Amino acid sequence: MKALLTLLILPLFLISTPCLSETEIIRESLMERNGLAYPKFSDTPYTGKQLSYHGNGQLHRKGYYNNGMEEGVWVSFNRDGTADEKRTGIFENGKKISD
Repeated sequence: MKALLTLLILPLFLISTPCLSETEIIRESLMERNGLAYPKFSDTPYTGKQLSYHGNGQLHRKGYYNNGMEEGVWVSFNRDGTADEKRTGIFENGKKISD
């Protein structure tokens, strides 16, 4: 009986449930309107983390939006994976303030 119970319960411990961490960022499809980022079908400017990818699957940009504007550190990459220095930097209220 104990062995049977162990066989039934053990698989439950082996199954891991996904959890969000800093490196696991949910991608949300955003639209730009009047210079602000909005989730599709929403009238509320987006606040949250964002990743975007090039068509070849390479990471394009990652950063954080606050009320639809880029905020904090944003990192951008070209299609070949090299850094895009022009679009990488620290942003405040949607404007680049530092490299």
